[in-house]
Amino acid sequence: MLEESDEGKTVLRADDEQVGTIDRVEHGTAYIDAEEGLLEGLKSMLGDEGDGTYSLVGTDVEEITDEEVRLRRKE
Repeated sequence: MLEESDEGKTVLRADDEQVGTIDRVEHGTAYIDAEEGLLEGLKSMLGDEGDGTYSLVGTDVEEITDEEVRLRRKE
């Protein structure tokens, strides 16, 4: 479950590529400020908020550490 304490953490794809940072968390949904050049495949996985911010829910997450949120590998 994503929480407010996850705000500011780096978001990584399963292959360790950084895709952004968590800007805010509201009701278990994290909103990510995406890096320039975010891959199209990742955009389709995350919800596009239309302003360069993408939403992320707990089912998209493989692991949360003290500093990072690692996304689940998309099959």
